[in-house]
Amino acid sequence: MRAADLQRAVWRWHFVAGVLVLPFLLWLAVTGALYLYKPEIERLVYADWIHVTPAARLPVETLATRVGAAVGGQVTQVEKPADPAAD
Repeated sequence: MRAADLQRAVWRWHFVAGVLVLPFLLWLAVTGALYLYKPEIERLVYADWIHVTPAARLPVETLATRVGAAVGGQVTQVEKPADPAAD
């Protein structure tokens, strides 16, 4: 086998190996980019889940009644925060 034939055979195997490995490398690049930009993508996709408008606050009596009905008991104590801004 001549040197040129050997070089051609090595080049052919190198080309075939590259063609076989290329889809795997592209898959790694795409999924890696998705993983890298996950927070930005989630902010766009789930914008309506991340930022919601708060509902009206229920009175404490209503909350206590609903909690008591849900757990099958009676609410005996409700503790409010000392700082009104901590609501």
